[in-house]
Amino acid sequence: MESLGRYQIIEEIGRGAMGIVYRGRDPKIDREVALKCLRPHILEAHEGAGRRFQQEILALGRLIHPNIVSIFDVWEDTASGLTYIVMEYVEGVSLAQLLKEKTPMTIEQVVRIGAQICSGLDFAHSKEVIHRDIKPGNILLTQDYRVAKITDFGIARLDNMGMTQTDHLTGTPQYMSPEQCRGEHLDGRCDLFAVGVLLYEVLCRTKAFQGDSLTGIMHQVLTHTPYPPHVISERVPEALSVV
Repeated sequence: MESLGRYQIIEEIGRGAMGIVYRGRDPKIDREVALKCLRPHILEAHEGAGRRFQQEILALGRLIHPNIVSIFDVWEDTASGLTYIVMEYVEGVSLAQLLKEKTPMTIEQVVRIGAQICSGLDFAHSKEVIHRDIKPGNILLTQDYRVAKITDFGIARLDNMGMTQTDHLTGTPQYMSPEQCRGEHLDGRCDLFAVGVLLYEVLCRTKAFQGDSLTGIMHQVLTHTPYPPHVISERVPEALSVV
């Protein structure tokens, strides 16, 4: 595929259960963009896929913040049958990639990234949007690691729109809060819990909650208190460990 509407396709940069993400170019203003596409057959094969896609559009539409990936437009391409979101393209890597590649990071870099994630979430919560799936794969970093941006609001909760009356088990187990594991009503604190777990992993290079199965991981979240980061890694200041 060479194009979507007026956007030129450069390369595929991501693929998941819900669709494909491409790096593209808007020739009208010579700007690189990310194109997140949802194929028509996914709507039929995956229950709730269309609702999640629409929920992501609504969430991003109200979130204009330097630490949240911006949405520019939404289109339906009649030729290919694709519905896609046109988003800001972040030239860099995900936090998950850095962890996988065991890229070293300074304490100062970790603190800056954590503060920026919290700043973006604070803004989202002020607009009554709860992300519910904060994890390393949903944090994008610019090439110099100086700017962090939150992405993938596909299971976000939009409190004032009545879109989620009850909270089902949604999210990624290792980063879910206890109330999320129990399927209880959620507020912004579930995102802050996930940020804590994420920063723990970045500092210690090990997950705070581990297990061989979904049940085992959830049991850890509900019953286990991880060792303080400064106990695991001497380079972590005790004050940061407390945070």
